[in-house]
Amino acid sequence: MRVCPAPVRQYVNSSRTPADPAPTPQQARVRQSGVRASRRVLWLLAAWGLVVLLGFGALAQYANTAGEPGAPPHEWPAGSALDHNLDRPTLLVFLHPHCPCSRASVEELSQILARAPDPVDTRIVFVRLQSVPPSWEQTDLWSAASAIPVVRVSVDDGGREACRFRVATSGTTLLYGASGGLLFHGGITGARGHAGDNAGVDGVLSGLRAGRSEPQQTPVFGCPLFDSPALSTQEVSPCPH
Repeated sequence: MRVCPAPVRQYVNSSRTPADPAPTPQQARVRQSGVRASRRVLWLLAAWGLVVLLGFGALAQYANTAGEPGAPPHEWPAGSALDHNLDRPTLLVFLHPHCPCSRASVEELSQILARAPDPVDTRIVFVRLQSVPPSWEQTDLWSAASAIPVVRVSVDDGGREACRFRVATSGTTLLYGASGGLLFHGGITGARGHAGDNAGVDGVLSGLRAGRSEPQQTPVFGCPLFDSPALSTQEVSPCPH
């Protein structure tokens, strides 16, 4: 019997393709345009990222820039219309009613009073400028301050008391002992609008526990009480220089 040989199978490598033809001038121009567009997008993304970083840097710098510290008297000033308690420490907080940074100061004040070892005669003083409309000081900050128990809220018309106590920045906190001596002056936040543990809170509590000692001072992070373009209150300070 004659046996026929098995047919030989031939495999074609489908992965092999003929060489791509050279692009036409129009295709080359399209490819170059795409490359240029991709580069422009990358440059725009890099520029946007740089702007964002610079913005965050500016905000961080602003948040950590302290205001004018002031120079409060070391003894309770004579002639002040504010009451000085002769039986317990007196705590004063001067605020600009439109300062967004000062909400954190109100929050920290509430924490101080909750942790104070003994009762403290506390008053929040809102500086009312001379050329403002009626009820100008009645803001959300005023409402937040009024909501703190045992705190008296008052208005300093024309900034007379701010001048008398020689304070210049919203959030400035002064602690005077029953004998009239200054125990603490400065801010009670660690940055603008930032609530949390900070040296100012510790300083006030230390002054309340220790009584008469050398006054402690911390930076004040807040808006100017006078001449504040950012708050549209460009009024020259009435305090004598």
